Amino acid sequence: MMRSNSSTFDTTLLSLIFIYIGIGIIILYSGTDQNIPTLMRQLSRLSCGIFLMFMASLINPRDLNEMGTVFFFLSIIILLAVYLFGSSGKGAQRWLDIGVIKFQPSEIVKLTLPLALASWLDFRTNTFTNHFISFSILAIPCLLILIQPDLGTAILIGSTGLIMILISGLPSYMIAMCIGFAITAIPYAWFNILHDYQKARIITFLNPGHDSMGAGYHIIQSKIAIGSGGFAGKGWLNGTQSHLFFLPEHATDFIFGIVGEEFGFIGTTFIILLILAITYRVLMIAHKIDKPYERYVCCGLITNFFLGSIINIGMVIGIFPVVGVPLPLISYGGTHAWILLISLGIIFSMIRSYISR
Repeated sequence: MMRSNSSTFDTTLLSLIFIYIGIGIIILYSGTDQNIPTLMRQLSRLSCGIFLMFMASLINPRDLNEMGTVFFFLSIIILLAVYLFGSSGKGAQRWLDIGVIKFQPSEIVKLTLPLALASWLDFRTNTFTNHFISFSILAIPCLLILIQPDLGTAILIGSTGLIMILISGLPSYMIAMCIGFAITAIPYAWFNILHDYQKARIITFLNPGHDSMGAGYHIIQSKIAIGSGGFAGKGWLNGTQSHLFFLPEHATDFIFGIVGEEFGFIGTTFIILLILAITYRVLMIAHKIDKPYERYVCCGLITNFFLGSIINIGMVIGIFPVVGVPLPLISYGGTHAWILLISLGIIFSMIRSYISR
């Protein structure tokens, strides 16, 4: 599956990614309370992920396209494995422990499902049956993730897949059917699928002060952290909300609160602009790619990055419910960093294939 073609990387995109990772390391040093061993573990994970990114960039897109069915069934198998062999964490059964590594299979599906869906969208014709199959390819893994339960990842993957289906071309009557289905599915999900703690998070999102020392504590403390940073922030390592442990999960899900507190409006704006720049660069190139499969892959994988960032930031500033989605490449953790860097490597592969033609 490796190619000998050594087409040049898109240096603009590569530079943006490395700047983003570098700033993330600086933020994480504060987020880990200046814990060197913890930071070194994350640095080793990122180094491994960058190596995997460069290796993934050498994969031939044609080979990936031919493996679409394999990727779909791989998504299903690893999600089913959670129920047979998985371990619990934070009230949910989401982890697989194979001795040398413990990981969340739902993170892997962020990579395999867009690849599988892109293969089908490239192959299928514009018929009702084929559109139904497209939604089925998306819905089955999302439902398996939702009942783990992992609402945040299910929303992220589901939204990414829907965007891929929309850009591939969807008749207006199908769009109307999707809207109608969503309207009827929301109350059903509320009463039959969502767990009590997930409902509590949504209710708390609407009124955080209702349970300020319980379900609303995370949102209130993150708002205090961001608000206290003002325009320029308190300075690196000078955040009180995080270092005095008022801000929960400040190395993982709520690390953006540290950005707001220590670097202020300037820092948060810069991070958001970097995210937008990376996303725009990929979409701009994807728009020019003449092969539908390669275009769908680029759009799907970068949408994962963009939506993951938006959901996390929205969660921290209180405009989205708390759903446990990390800030890509900045939050502490291995699996999500590896998967995203491999995804970026595959995007580079698509770009190199386009440039070499």
